[in-house]
Amino acid sequence: MGNKKEVFDSDIIKVRLTKEEYAGISEEQVKQIYLEETGKKLDAKVKVYKSSNYINTDSGFAGSIIHVYNPKKGINEAYTITRGTEDAKDWEYNVFGLYGGITQSQYEDAKVFHNEVIKDIKKNNTTNQKFQIDEYGMGHSLGGNLIQTLNITGTEFKEVTAINDAPPSLYQLANIDKSFNFYLRKKLNLSLNSKNEIINADPQKLKKLAEEYYAKKGSNIHHITAKDDMLFWASKIRGFIDLGTRGKKIETNPKFSGLDGTLGSVTNLNDKELATLQKYMSEYNVEYQTGGLKGFLYAATGIDSLKKAWKNYQKHLKDMISPVDIRASATKKKLTIDFGIGKLPFNVLDIDLSVQLKNPVRSLTKLYTGSLIMADQVIKTVVKTATLVGILSKILKPLLDTPNDRISTRIDAISSKFDAFNKKIEHLQKIKDQLAKSGLAGTPNLSLMSDLTSEMTKIVLEFSELMADIGVTLDEVIDIIKEVLSGVSAHGLEELLNGLSGSKKSYKGSDLILTGDIGKTKVRVNISSALRIYKKGLELYDEKSALLTRMQARYEEEYPDYYNHHVKGLLKEILLMETNPGAYRSLVPYSDIRVTAISVEEKIDPMNRNIANTFTTIFEELATEIEIGRKFIAKIRSSIEKIFQKDEIISQMFKHI
Repeated sequence: MGNKKEVFDSDIIKVRLTKEEYAGISEEQVKQIYLEETGKKLDAKVKVYKSSNYINTDSGFAGSIIHVYNPKKGINEAYTITRGTEDAKDWEYNVFGLYGGITQSQYEDAKVFHNEVIKDIKKNNTTNQKFQIDEYGMGHSLGGNLIQTLNITGTEFKEVTAINDAPPSLYQLANIDKSFNFYLRKKLNLSLNSKNEIINADPQKLKKLAEEYYAKKGSNIHHITAKDDMLFWASKIRGFIDLGTRGKKIETNPKFSGLDGTLGSVTNLNDKELATLQKYMSEYNVEYQTGGLKGFLYAATGIDSLKKAWKNYQKHLKDMISPVDIRASATKKKLTIDFGIGKLPFNVLDIDLSVQLKNPVRSLTKLYTGSLIMADQVIKTVVKTATLVGILSKILKPLLDTPNDRISTRIDAISSKFDAFNKKIEHLQKIKDQLAKSGLAGTPNLSLMSDLTSEMTKIVLEFSELMADIGVTLDEVIDIIKEVLSGVSAHGLEELLNGLSGSKKSYKGSDLILTGDIGKTKVRVNISSALRIYKKGLELYDEKSALLTRMQARYEEEYPDYYNHHVKGLLKEILLMETNPGAYRSLVPYSDIRVTAISVEEKIDPMNRNIANTFTTIFEELATEIEIGRKFIAKIRSSIEKIFQKDEIISQMFKHI
């Protein structure tokens, strides 16, 4: 196909197509967008392939492939559009897949979808010509990451357009691309077995090596980026690489001072803490893959293990304490543990173990070992949670510690509570060690055992309340991010389209808005809506005109034609009687009479004029209504063309409807 230009050779067309993909783009929309932006009719067959017809997983991936085909004009192009971040599942993938590098589910689904559709396109080829498909890729946000990653790991796109994209992550690429992984390890002299060695390596050196390795494969990537885009701001974080060409960043909100002033600079982030968080993600990869974000958090903090241990500990207590004693303590306040840890069946805080044990000897041994194990589990869980919260707070604080910050103090308060927990854990550890020592010396100290149970219960209760507080804080962090995103809005495609267009052109939703002049007055016209009205109007009045034609034809069949048909039949019968009188001898009742001639004096009344007049009136009224409607539609067109008389594309748009 030589060096001919691609069909959608326009940044604005590509951004509009990518935007419409979120809502489920149709063949008709593809043609409409092309017409609005070029003033030309898309002279090719268009078919849209949707990922929902090919992918049946819960990874969150979605996308479409637009096939544009006209063999006579040498057009055979496929545009793969990978959809961007839409919901919590996608943001989870952004963190764990791109930053953490531990999952590539959406990438795998995108690759399967692309390969299967291209296979179907080739299979459906009915021509004998060489079927060479020119492929192009487009993606926004997370979709921009996916399309770039597909491009540099084997998919042969002629060009990729990455729109406000999440850049490729070298940590994810190290998991996806085994050749790249080997290249890094060889260059840095790293072991082939350790999964954390790449995370521990100098991030700047890694970035340089990655960009050199993928430079040629990524040279066909073209970036369209808003100046204040959230992901471009975040791309300075360790692990993200920059490939291809990036033109001048688009200004989408001149009044906005920038994200560094709103959230704090990414450069404030501590690389050591970021690396530690990545190790956490890598360590609990399996738990994330099977249980998602909840599975990761439960495993990373030890809460999952604590739940199981606490449940077993409750069972031990219930087995050891008599039902009578349980009833006796029923008036006491029962302790409820939130955050999924479960409920205690009775008040542990005031039990007199020496009195309530069913079988003192056997129960004492169980309680002794169970208490030590439970205490150990509580200590480990609190310590692990404190460590993870400490890492997250150190990462979040530089971003949220601004003059208008609402939650920095909450983060500080949570950190302080964990400092207090450290003292309680030290106290619990001390009791645990004393109890263990008493058990080794002979009979375990019941008083120490009761103290241990009481302290554990208090810690678990406070820990549960603190985890709920952490949950509220995380919700507030998410609210702030949403607020920033809605305030900046640079990440959205509508804002980007408006930044790309000139002063007389803008976009609202799916529609193109043009600004023109009527005298000294500026007017804004929704061209997309006008074209839809014009097209629908033409179709409506064409349909009415066709219906009127059918009605007139049916009238002719049912009335004039029917009447004339019967008149002709009657005249034919009269002629037959007059030319062949003998054939009608049977009509004469006398046998001795010959019929030698028949003369018919016919008098046939014309069709009732009222019928013809009524229908003529109806048809004329309908024809007038159609004519008025057509003139109204034409007036809409001429009025818009008059406003934009210097713009030849406008008249071409209406011409090709």
